[in-house]
Amino acid sequence: MSNRTEKKVGNKMNHKHATSYWTLTLSAAMLLAAGCQNDSQRTRGEEFPPDQMPRTIRVYADAQAAAAAADDPTLKACHFTNGTLNSLGQAKLDLILQGCQSCEQLSLFIDTRAADQQPSVKTSVLTYLQSQGVDAAQVKLVDGPCPQSWHAAQPDIDHMSKTESAAPGAIPAAAGTATANGSGQ
Repeated sequence: MSNRTEKKVGNKMNHKHATSYWTLTLSAAMLLAAGCQNDSQRTRGEEFPPDQMPRTIRVYADAQAAAAAADDPTLKACHFTNGTLNSLGQAKLDLILQGCQSCEQLSLFIDTRAADQQPSVKTSVLTYLQSQGVDAAQVKLVDGPCPQSWHAAQPDIDHMSKTESAAPGAIPAAAGTATANGSGQ
């Protein structure tokens, strides 16, 4: 091939590459410019709701906590400091009030096991409930734990599916443990 022919072919190739290069560069610039436009109508998960807005999971968790507190309305020693209702006790009473369906008669159980503090404990509970708008005539304070929340665990354990496979009173040997003859089988 002659020198002149090689130059023509080389110029055509350089021009073709230069055109492709500029076409790609302009296309990329247009895409970048289009992608940087501010589209305030679309939400992309980048916005966070304000802290005051209730979230669904928090609503469910609060409802469960209120139902559990109303199911076991027992105030224990940890709910009191020096015979006075503390913030944990106030939170439990708030949940009990939130979870009771009909608060016409509210039975609260006080299980502090400290007889010398019982009068001040009861007074502080009644004072707090009255500050929350509950009439003292609606409240019945009972010494000891709530009887509905205490029961023996044995009947529940007996009815668990994994524990019903062995004979009553028998201790099943775990796989691979040593037996009486020491064989491990």
